[in-house]
Amino acid sequence: MQAVKLLRSAPVRYGIAFAALSTLVMGVLLAVIYWGMLSLLERHLEQSIEDQIQVLRNDLTQDGREAMLGLVHQHVQKQHDSPVHFLVQDSAGNVLAGDLPPMRAVEGWQHLSVPLATNRRGGGVRVLRALGTQFDDNTFVLVAHDTKDLVESRELIVRSFGTALAVTAALTLGGGLIIGVALLRRVDAASRAAATIMGGDLSHRIPVAGSGDEFDMLAKDLNRMLSRIEE
Repeated sequence: MQAVKLLRSAPVRYGIAFAALSTLVMGVLLAVIYWGMLSLLERHLEQSIEDQIQVLRNDLTQDGREAMLGLVHQHVQKQHDSPVHFLVQDSAGNVLAGDLPPMRAVEGWQHLSVPLATNRRGGGVRVLRALGTQFDDNTFVLVAHDTKDLVESRELIVRSFGTALAVTAALTLGGGLIIGVALLRRVDAASRAAATIMGGDLSHRIPVAGSGDEFDMLAKDLNRMLSRIEE
């Protein structure tokens, strides 16, 4: 019954509404931050891929195809734990270099699912963000980047923001309830005083908390009125 009374009281309901509004605002803010951070991480990953493409293009222009293929071979042989993967194919679809399996030459951005046999960064199937480009000598070059770190960063952000949102909801709800209960106590005190006065005790007065707020001002005005009535 006490809980029902608290939930029906206006101060407590206002406190709950304030907590809900604060949580909603915090949720929207965290969502905006989340999408901004995610876009920044994705753009950083794509910029890394574009830089690799440009390095290979420059090497092809300056030193020829063999030099470019040698650069890819060197990376594959030495960078065993690198998240970056390469595929170089000729116009007939033959693999010239790289650690990715042969595939249809598709230019532009794409996502690839690569099994463990072609990906050395842990077990299972990896999802790669890839960019395919046709070079001037009809060589198809695809540079892919493992999205494992991106996915882990996304999950970490979601967990952190979820915790922050839960803490915000708990603190605002607790604070709203505390404020609501404190206001309800003052209202109940005024109601009890009014009941006593209506019972015939005109000398009784509404208690003043001494905080100087609107409740105290109202109590003082009512007490002055009661004093005149008593006289």
